[in-house]
Amino acid sequence: MKKATILGLAIALVFGIAGCAIGTDEEFTETQAAAPTSSETSMTSLDDITIYFPESYVVYTGVDDTGDWEFTRHYRHCFYELSYSYPHDIDSVSLEAYNEWYRSRPYEGIERTEPLVFSFIMHFDVSFEDFERVTIKSYMFLLECESNMLSEGNEPPNPYLLYTFNLERINDYYSLDPARNASARQWLEEWLHTNEPYESYSAFMSANPQ
Repeated sequence: MKKATILGLAIALVFGIAGCAIGTDEEFTETQAAAPTSSETSMTSLDDITIYFPESYVVYTGVDDTGDWEFTRHYRHCFYELSYSYPHDIDSVSLEAYNEWYRSRPYEGIERTEPLVFSFIMHFDVSFEDFERVTIKSYMFLLECESNMLSEGNEPPNPYLLYTFNLERINDYYSLDPARNASARQWLEEWLHTNEPYESYSAFMSANPQ
């Protein structure tokens, strides 16, 4: 992956450096960063799309929570979910293998220690290139459907963060705690100035032997 491309995609993160205001039952805070419209993305190749990661998403808690949670969650929806697009569109992962892996996951009624999508990336050693491609494709689909991109239910996974394989910072990023979220965004912007996302989990392990 070329550094110029990574830094170009990382520009979208600048919107979040000032901090992340998380909505509650009483108040929702929306970002001023504007995502591209569907007309701007139609007839555009995947290579030309920049994913925008707003500084805040509309987060629902308490009685307004749209998830069927059996615990008090500490992270946004994206932490707990994995779009079917990933096992469906990544050729290196068969649906049979995915279904077997998913059924082996811990009971859903407990808080996770890492994002489900992060577990998926590591277990199947999904390449950054494949993951980024599917993420952009899914992002464009939501834009074409005129989905509310400020809703946490439509938040795309952040490939540039996930492929640092820094679990502490990844969990901070998806946290409902504004201070943790802002700290992770700042860290990622600085990290991308001198690093590129790892090509895969195996590449990360080779570069960082235990």
